[in-house]
Amino acid sequence: MPPQLRAYDSRLNTLDWNSNEVFNKFNGFAHTYNPNFIVDQSKLKLFKDHIKRIWCDGRDDLTNHIMKLFAWYVQRPYEKLGACVVLEGEEGCGNIAFEVLKKHAIGTRYCLETPKMKILTGRFNSARENKILTVLNEAANVKQSSHEDQDELKDCITEPTCMIEKKGIDPYRVKDCHNLFIAFIQFVQCESVKTNASILCLLCESDRLDDKPYFKAMLDEFDNTDSGIHLYHYLMNINLDGFHPQNDASWTKEKSDMQKSAIEKPVQ
Repeated sequence: MPPQLRAYDSRLNTLDWNSNEVFNKFNGFAHTYNPNFIVDQSKLKLFKDHIKRIWCDGRDDLTNHIMKLFAWYVQRPYEKLGACVVLEGEEGCGNIAFEVLKKHAIGTRYCLETPKMKILTGRFNSARENKILTVLNEAANVKQSSHEDQDELKDCITEPTCMIEKKGIDPYRVKDCHNLFIAFIQFVQCESVKTNASILCLLCESDRLDDKPYFKAMLDEFDNTDSGIHLYHYLMNINLDGFHPQNDASWTKEKSDMQKSAIEKPVQ
């Protein structure tokens, strides 16, 4: 068993999953890990090609980084990344990758998808409890004027604990292990987070946006075959030794443009 998986198993055995100090009350992923499982890479070709070409502009370094982020979700569910990917582009051009990851690797009970940032940062925020991955989807509602929301968004990305509040119940603090993706936002509006080192910005290609057979083929590959268990084991076997999600993130033009804009047009 690889070193990171031994550490993973050891950590799981020491946690009290019934304690409010543990954010992810974990009952297992979509599949059970088998150290002898042989991954058929051909079953992952559509998914990996989509990430490389549509998300990462054909760059191997970015693609490898994204795959390590995905691997983190299943190898280290007890540990927050402290990093966030912003995927900017047309509505619908990247949702399929999240859908595959949610259904066929992590499991739907540990994922949240919402266009409303207040679900995460508002007073009654229990929807984020016990989650490993939250996708803030089509989130054009993050406005430049909402400085408080933007500060709370940064806390969602990096803070190791958070307060959970439910109606009629006293708030309580938990270890926050959930990770955040922001998709299809006009992110140029978010001046106060542009220079945040924890954010990796990608521009999503839109040439497949209306290609329904393309998206159907990818969904069918996972929904109608056993490709999901191959994806899960592929991610579980990625070596994360020495991987630092913030420090190892590759530079992108989108990040450079955002930082330049933030300097030229500071928030008043």
